[in-house]
Amino acid sequence: MKLKIYDIRPNEGVSVAEIFGVIKEKLSLSDDEFNTFYGDCIKYISESPHYEFKVFFPENCIEELKKIATVFEWDKS
Repeated sequence: MKLKIYDIRPNEGVSVAEIFGVIKEKLSLSDDEFNTFYGDCIKYISESPHYEFKVFFPENCIEELKKIATVFEWDKS
């Protein structure tokens, strides 16, 4: 399982909670699990919401995120 960097930029009108909700649902994580495992991986830029994850997401999670956000991904070096 190769780690990637995902730059997730919510579409207009999409909330942060919706983005995190998709991730939690697709990875079957509780709020506590999400915060424990992914909280430190998130970089927030306030003037333009932008979430950077240095993790592995399964393809079904990425496909669901692409419905509500622009997702850039590249291999972590």
